[in-house]
Amino acid sequence: MKKEIIVSKTLDELRIAIKENGILVQYYTEEESNVNIVNNIYKGKVIAINKSLKAVFVDIGLQKGAFLPFDQIQQEQFLDENFNPLPVKYKVDPLKLKKGQNILVQVIKEPISNKGARVTTNISIAGRYVVLIPNANQIGISKKIRYHNERERLFKIAREIKLKGIGVIVRTSAEKHGFEEIDEEVKKLMFKMNRIKNEEAKRPVPSLVYAESNLIDRIARDLFSSHVSKCVVDSKDIYEKLKEYLSKNEPKLAGILELNNKSDLFKQYGIDKELHIMHSMSVPLNSGGNIVIQPTEALISIDVNSGKSGTKVEHEKMILNTNLEAAKEIARQLRLRDLGGIIVIDFIDMISNEDKKKLFNEFKKYIRNDRSKPYIFEMSPLGLIEMTRKRIRDASDSTIYETCNACEGTGWMISNDTLFMEIVRWFNEKGNSYKNKKIGIICNEEFEKYIQINHIGFFERMSRKNNLMIEFIQDAHLTSDEIYIYDFDRNETCYEINRFKLNNI
Repeated sequence: MKKEIIVSKTLDELRIAIKENGILVQYYTEEESNVNIVNNIYKGKVIAINKSLKAVFVDIGLQKGAFLPFDQIQQEQFLDENFNPLPVKYKVDPLKLKKGQNILVQVIKEPISNKGARVTTNISIAGRYVVLIPNANQIGISKKIRYHNERERLFKIAREIKLKGIGVIVRTSAEKHGFEEIDEEVKKLMFKMNRIKNEEAKRPVPSLVYAESNLIDRIARDLFSSHVSKCVVDSKDIYEKLKEYLSKNEPKLAGILELNNKSDLFKQYGIDKELHIMHSMSVPLNSGGNIVIQPTEALISIDVNSGKSGTKVEHEKMILNTNLEAAKEIARQLRLRDLGGIIVIDFIDMISNEDKKKLFNEFKKYIRNDRSKPYIFEMSPLGLIEMTRKRIRDASDSTIYETCNACEGTGWMISNDTLFMEIVRWFNEKGNSYKNKKIGIICNEEFEKYIQINHIGFFERMSRKNNLMIEFIQDAHLTSDEIYIYDFDRNETCYEINRFKLNNI
């Protein structure tokens, strides 16, 4: 499998795209002003215990109380020396917790919509090769390490370096690495763990005790492997940072780094077009059919349609081919959109049981590379495939879109941050060709206020750099996510940004 990583930074927005065999499969975005809190560790206070929900609510200093399920209270599961799962046992009785009691928790899921963050008391500190878990004694080996001899070798290393009272999970990236490298990382993680204990004693309640690494550090730690053939970066600072990381941890991979700050990487690699499709409800298939993805409060429904395909082949063969193509695309969209919860897929009806079995087996094969490890149920008598999948990051829609006031949350509009970044990319690419000209930004009053408060400095810099006159023009008829850049010299619109454009490029 050939994997490429494309890293692009514009102002304080970092975007990372991952391609496998030339196909976009994962996308991450993070802004310095809106940092991901998953894996952060907080000193919190119990504010309520709900027996019916089987959960504890914890104040960790965020707007909403964090949700701590009973089964996330000091519960561990590791592998024994024969690599068999050990039985799950509670170490703490959830009902013995008291309101007002201090508790150390780690975020495992971002706050979404009106729901608070989901947390656990099973604290863990991740490195590149291992994960350490305090108050545990067992050893775990990544299931992705399939060769028994390698699993046995790593188990022996873990057993030798493991400290009393500290559990160890050996990660996939430890494969083929020696004792010295793994031992050195364990020592670093232990230093970090001791620092967390000291901070916990000092800090007030509620407060942040430990912050997870930023996005670029997590990508370097979790995604760089022998499968990565290329990593292209448009920021010199990030390039140097990744180069330093690889030289220390994976010197064999240092040659895959490439600095390219002279072009729009996302446009050059065709990622922008893929991202626009990602935020669309309908995804086209090469056969002429399409899949329709509709998230609801209870579940996510995915419908496969044949469209205009099948005019030159037999009907049943056409249906199987369309379903197989859709299965591959659905597996990709699940990773790309990071869809979570209950997912129901309605493939095109098939008569042959052999075709149904082939479709099910192929779909299982396509999701094998999903880090979230979805669970798939057998195809139902109605031809539906039901599955569950856990999100591994915050939903990208929440960063690209914000709830629309006009429809009270039943629809979406493009967020001001995303609109602004589109304008920034236009100025970076085209601004130089409009030197000594007058440019108008036609928008509604709300967006101009947002710019004046947050980003007016950018337009002042563009004016000085290109000797431009930039004027904001309010148009009350425009929606909040509709903006036009106007060339006064030619009396024409030179660029437009709106919901239709972003969803259909």
